[in-house]
Amino acid sequence: MDYSGKIQFKGEGEHIRLIVSESIPAEFLHEAINLAIDKARKLVGGVPLILDFKSRQLVQDDIFGLLSNVVCKRHLKIKEWRSSNEGSRELFSSMGFKTQERGRLYQGRGTLFVHRSLRSGKTIEHDGDVIVLGNVNEGAEIYATGSICVWGRLCGLAHAGCEGKDDVFIVAGCFDANQVRISDKISYVGPDTHWIGKSVKVYVAQGVIAVSELSG
Repeated sequence: MDYSGKIQFKGEGEHIRLIVSESIPAEFLHEAINLAIDKARKLVGGVPLILDFKSRQLVQDDIFGLLSNVVCKRHLKIKEWRSSNEGSRELFSSMGFKTQERGRLYQGRGTLFVHRSLRSGKTIEHDGDVIVLGNVNEGAEIYATGSICVWGRLCGLAHAGCEGKDDVFIVAGCFDANQVRISDKISYVGPDTHWIGKSVKVYVAQGVIAVSELSG
């Protein structure tokens, strides 16, 4: 299966940031990155890369596999290894990789108001709460250290409490996503779940993700 479309390339000065979606299964990770680089070879050829794995939890075998099957195989120049997952960051540091300082990962602080819908491929990373006055389409991603409120349809990925906070929540005017994340907790949602298409509040209760429908 081709997951290369779930990998983004963003210019950051003289470097390119390769953003790896957490929705890519681990067994397809190397293949997806290689295919994405093949498709963007004119863009990334010879340019130092920043590998950003979002909040994916990586283990040492993952790193060794990435090094042998992607980095060394393609003679890539890696400027930084990034992740909002504390365990992954510690692993990068222990292996001697250059990483980004934790406090610099998110842009802005406080409450961020987004006065538009988020299209597929759009990513927001914010240190604080995020309020979207529109929809979050499939393929769009929001990573917030605080809570997330989507007035319209939530079809993409919402990850609240990225730095480990459990006392946050996600509110959606119409929930239509296949998963939701709070802190280090993930809940996968099936298409027959009774609250799909309804207004909901997602939060953590007794250590697990819980959902409550919101009345009109």
